[in-house]
Amino acid sequence: QPQPSPPHPHPLPDRRFAAVPPRLTQIRLLDEIDETLAFAQQLQDAGCALLAVHGRYRGSPMRRRDGPAHLDQVALIKQRLSVPVVTNGNVRSGAELVDSLLLTGADGAMTAEGALDDPAIFAKAIAHAHAERSRLAAERRRAKALKAQRRDGRHLTEEEAAVVRGRKAAKATLAQIKAISSALPPPPSAAPPPPFALAEQYIGLVEEHPPPGGAAALLSHAVFHLRRLCRTPLAEFGLLADLEACKSLAACADVIRRCRAFAEGSEAFQGRRRPPSYWRRQQRRKKT
Repeated sequence: QPQPSPPHPHPLPDRRFAAVPPRLTQIRLLDEIDETLAFAQQLQDAGCALLAVHGRYRGSPMRRRDGPAHLDQVALIKQRLSVPVVTNGNVRSGAELVDSLLLTGADGAMTAEGALDDPAIFAKAIAHAHAERSRLAAERRRAKALKAQRRDGRHLTEEEAAVVRGRKAAKATLAQIKAISSALPPPPSAAPPPPFALAEQYIGLVEEHPPPGGAAALLSHAVFHLRRLCRTPLAEFGLLADLEACKSLAACADVIRRCRAFAEGSEAFQGRRRPPSYWRRQQRRKKT
């Protein structure tokens, strides 16, 4: 009879679970915060290794998905869990991305709409975090100096007194921003490219790496992304309809070139410049 093998001094985990990757989960808010907290706790207990929380409620006929995200509830979820939490919602700029991290205490932030409108949003967030750290440090030094002057009998102005009163809040925010900026790379040495440069770079990438689905899919993707990248100047110079009528990527590139020329003044614009709100009203009238 063969003898059983002796137990291994360092047994391997059950093979059924050895190849299971970490479970990353994204949720929306439930109707009540207690329900959301309980659900998040259940996910963590079930093996969730990272939880992304979109700070809006589930859509329904009575509750649409628009409106600001409830980042205060994301903060409560972060306080409850021990796994990393990523906040999602209310991120349309680099400054708002940093603000969402400060407000929620989350370990990271994700964005969809913000990155569609500005692919440089994360570079801008890095620059803003480092700039905010420098600003808060200078504000604390000023508050300390003003406090010493007040002890010496100098009368402070209302603005200076407000700086002194806010020194504790500034200290707490500075500690948070230090934790955020310390985990980030150094700020970019050059300013992020403007929207037109990003649009031209995007066109070059599409030409080099066309999406699957043929010419129709390529054109559909290109029009969608170029409209998001340059929405404001395209609307201002009445070129949105021209972009949507394009039949080729070269035609899209020509619309972007004309829009850039109008915006930078290298070509004279003969029509009437309209704000984006004007074109939104026109679209609503067409629908009705």
